[in-house]
Amino acid sequence: MPYIPVWKDTYVDLGAVDSAAFTLTLDSDLSVLYSGRAVRRPDEDNLTVRVNDIVADLLSRNLLTLQDPMTDYSAFLAGVTVAGNGVTQQLSFIADWSYDPTRTYGSAFILSDPINALLDGRQTFAVTGVFTSGQKVTFTKKNGTTTQASVGIIGEGTYTVDLSTVADLAAVSVGGKTWTVDGSCRTWVLHYVNAYGGWDSLLIRGGGKQVDSITRYEHRRSYDNALPIGRGRVNYLNDTTRRWELHSGWLTDDQSGRMTELTESVLVYLEDVTTGTMLPVVVADTETEVKTYANQGRRLVDYTITVELAADRLRK
Repeated sequence: MPYIPVWKDTYVDLGAVDSAAFTLTLDSDLSVLYSGRAVRRPDEDNLTVRVNDIVADLLSRNLLTLQDPMTDYSAFLAGVTVAGNGVTQQLSFIADWSYDPTRTYGSAFILSDPINALLDGRQTFAVTGVFTSGQKVTFTKKNGTTTQASVGIIGEGTYTVDLSTVADLAAVSVGGKTWTVDGSCRTWVLHYVNAYGGWDSLLIRGGGKQVDSITRYEHRRSYDNALPIGRGRVNYLNDTTRRWELHSGWLTDDQSGRMTELTESVLVYLEDVTTGTMLPVVVADTETEVKTYANQGRRLVDYTITVELAADRLRK
């Protein structure tokens, strides 16, 4: 059954009635996602129910509660059955928020579409799609030889591999897409879910810095000022917002046009490839200018991306 982008308004026709009770059931476990009564609009002949809004809420909740987001791809998809007034219809939705009317989904596809298609040889590599039986990943080494590994997934999923386990790696290919390994020993990689619902990564080639913003909470108390260690101000709590200001490195016009895939993503992780640490972050930038060589005064294009740690840092 073809997947429907969750942004696309999708209606189920329950017939020429004024109102009807209906249910929306998840095909995976037969749990009832929604049960209620719909009323026909005055300007319509038949009673229709818009399903995608209900499913969108489910997918949003699923994504935000994932414990292992890169391997549990089932949360990005939802097969549902709508039943009411004697009508039963099955639909399959995908967490595609691209608003791209040209994108369609068949029986197999790759959702990953990286901005600069560059990898660090120490990072976690992830590619998302609906895979056929026997789907292979090709690892090309610096000497030109290749080895293959099975994706090991039939149907929807995300294939992940620690690239540090593959010696002398030059490139990775899967599903007609190729990623090149950058050997310049960078530090940061941003992993994110793109607008189509696939995992991608951006290797930060322009460096960056970590900045901690501290909010201090204090109260005053009486003290003996004759004592040199007397303390009249007590700092009882520090609330720290940790952020990183990262520079993308030079991008082409085509790569720049896909930066919104990252900056508008609601699921982003920052990986420090020197330590293997993966941190949940949110993008703090509120605007993204689509830059080109021409509109930047015939200068090369790069971006500064500010991300903040998506976890509390308190000191009491």
